[in-house]
Amino acid sequence: MNSDHTLTILLVEDDDGIRTIASVLLESEGHQVVAMATGELAHEWLGQRQPDVLFTDVNLPGIGGAELARLAREAHPDLRILLTSGEAMPDPAWLASGGHYLNKPYDRRSLLAAIQATAKAVA
Repeated sequence: MNSDHTLTILLVEDDDGIRTIASVLLESEGHQVVAMATGELAHEWLGQRQPDVLFTDVNLPGIGGAELARLAREAHPDLRILLTSGEAMPDPAWLASGGHYLNKPYDRRSLLAAIQATAKAVA
């Protein structure tokens, strides 16, 4: 993780509006955001790079967020991951393992707090 509190965040969200708003909010705080619409694109990107935080929707077409999180953690064991959904409940095993989760809809304050808590956590 960067020492100056600027994070590189891989944002994976299939809803264009939510992806745009979340990107703008995070970038307005000085973070670098790499935004993608699919788990497949994110998985390919993660094969070559590592962000500070993976922030992904659970309900993605194709490779879903939970599967993406599993694959990302295999490739980058120290990666911090934040899952989000407005429909699915978080997997109790994910939460029990210290996984981070943000319910949709979220506002600016809750998004930034969840990103910061995830970034500070021990993976």
